[in-house]
Amino acid sequence: MEDENASISYFLGTDALGRDILSKIIAGARVTVLVVLAAVGTGIIVGTTIGLVSGYFGGIIDDIVMRFVDAWNILPGLLIILVIVLVLEQSLETLIIVLAIVSWPGAVRLVRAETLSLKNREYVALARVAGASNARIMIRHILPGVVNIVIVTATLGTGNIILLEASLSYLGAGIPPPEPSWGRMISEERQYIDAAWWTSLFPGLVIAMVVMSGNFLGDWFRDRVDPTLRQL
Repeated sequence: MEDENASISYFLGTDALGRDILSKIIAGARVTVLVVLAAVGTGIIVGTTIGLVSGYFGGIIDDIVMRFVDAWNILPGLLIILVIVLVLEQSLETLIIVLAIVSWPGAVRLVRAETLSLKNREYVALARVAGASNARIMIRHILPGVVNIVIVTATLGTGNIILLEASLSYLGAGIPPPEPSWGRMISEERQYIDAAWWTSLFPGLVIAMVVMSGNFLGDWFRDRVDPTLRQL
């Protein structure tokens, strides 16, 4: 069956095999959301933990962590992901891990900076005098103070992870077949772009709309929880 433009039966048209574009986009959304949420969640947990430890203890631990983060940020994220994906077996688990690896350094910096400020507060000093352990102080007294930053970082970072996942899938190194993917939809249909432009346009528009919505949501949440975070 040839590509069919939008109609009552197929709202966004069909691809070269007669498959409904809208149905493919919806199916791709399920997998994309799973991968992105898992990657962002893992990256935030790792980054928050390292940032808390680095900021709280300071000294040589902080120096080592920050030098590593600085060195890591110099490297191109997409190149790192491509190398890891090509070395390891291509799977959803591998993709989640490599996307999480790229996302954690940003959380480390922000959580560390806030921890450096919070650890000198009076209530933290009182907790130390009362005999609270370092772990208890970090979890009970400092972590609640960085939650807003963590949520804002996760929300704003979601768009970048979606773009990375779509880019990898477009290059054939992302979500493995037969799982649907927005990026792979664009890659597979680009050869028909002259005769069936809608097969690539609509998945691209969905990616752009989701990324923009995530950024707007992150900006809104940031301003709601703490207007002083507007520089993030």
